[in-house]
Amino acid sequence: SVNDANSMGITAVMGAANRGSDEIIEFLVCKGAKLDLKDKEGRTPLSWAEGVFLATHPGKPKPSSIALIKKLMGGAN
Repeated sequence: SVNDANSMGITAVMGAANRGSDEIIEFLVCKGAKLDLKDKEGRTPLSWAEGVFLATHPGKPKPSSIALIKKLMGGAN
């Protein structure tokens, strides 16, 4: 399922948001990815787009992904 999550509760759309991959975000949402799911730390795809620090790289905001996710959510948040 497009909303399947790993052991940390992270979904594909969260990963795409973290990378700023707007085309993938749109594709996943078209396939049914939910933008209101939370990982085990309570972070949503929007949180991931706003920047999450990971051991592999610092958290940096992805402005276009933030705007896209807000648009796809109907302007929420």
